[in-house]
Amino acid sequence: MSGISRELASKIAHFARFPQTGVSLRQMVEFGQNPSQGTLLRGAQFLHDELPIRLAHRVVELDSLPENLNQMPSVLRVKRMYIDSFNELINFPKASERIREAVKEATVQGGRDRHLPGNQPNPAFQEPPRNSSSHWIPSIQHR
Repeated sequence: MSGISRELASKIAHFARFPQTGVSLRQMVEFGQNPSQGTLLRGAQFLHDELPIRLAHRVVELDSLPENLNQMPSVLRVKRMYIDSFNELINFPKASERIREAVKEATVQGGRDRHLPGNQPNPAFQEPPRNSSSHWIPSIQHR
């Protein structure tokens, strides 16, 4: 694909190796019942970590369509949109520690979310070892 760097193809392949996190309807309802600054921040952090994984999966799926369907102009346009969105998301800065602490302090003082759960780092954001063999998406690698 023209306009996609080898580095971006590598990042897409890296993120696509991770499973998508399932979210149940019950979790969404519970999340939205009593929104606070803390829960909104946690939701934003989840989306910041999860959306690149989901977009990478969609790019790989579109690239793997059978019988040259992946070369149709409409499919290429959609795939390009996913790639552009993926690139924007992985380059978008995370909330700073100062913002997280301010939100945590405000929610504790407000009496809500007294025990915010800890944030787990997403393994997809860890750089793969340099000397390991990378799994490349063939049609993206050579474009």
